[in-house]
Amino acid sequence: MNREVPEFHPVIRRLWRIDQSRVRGHFLRLDDDSRHLRFGGPVNDAGINKYVDGFFAPGVVAYGAFVDGELRAVAELRRDIIRRQAPAEMAFSVEAECQNHGIGDALFRHMVAVARNRGIKKLLLHCLSNNIRMRHLALKHEADLEFGFGEVEGTLSAPWPSFVSVFQEMVAENRALLDTVLHWPARVAKP
Repeated sequence: MNREVPEFHPVIRRLWRIDQSRVRGHFLRLDDDSRHLRFGGPVNDAGINKYVDGFFAPGVVAYGAFVDGELRAVAELRRDIIRRQAPAEMAFSVEAECQNHGIGDALFRHMVAVARNRGIKKLLLHCLSNNIRMRHLALKHEADLEFGFGEVEGTLSAPWPSFVSVFQEMVAENRALLDTVLHWPARVAKP
């Protein structure tokens, strides 16, 4: 039995308020298990809609992974805009059919670079203790994990920004923009 594994070549780019309907669609497509792991408990469509309504709040930087023009994964970096030295929190969601293809890892690396380039020194991750994929990603990126009652908190330090790290983020953004423009009808026309 030779099962063919699909290949994903996601375009990772920053998400803006104009992408709100795509973000909503992504979260609504999450299966029950993925929703439970992402939000730390069961959440219905009304809860998703309320969350997405406040998604682009001040202090939030979000990136998405687009596969064939469809938003399939979201990474969020939330920081306190008043206490700028406070740790920032990261959160991730990947649709079930796109899991185990390196998309979460690519978004994780990207978000650490984004935090680094914004001078954020400490990153926090919270997940349920049964979220094996998130725990694996956190350990892979050298986060310190602390286990509590049913939950895990990961702490990760980001190095100071450098010319190279800022340049890499800028190049990645321009590459994603170029890819979006070159594939405009297929990738942008979908709401």
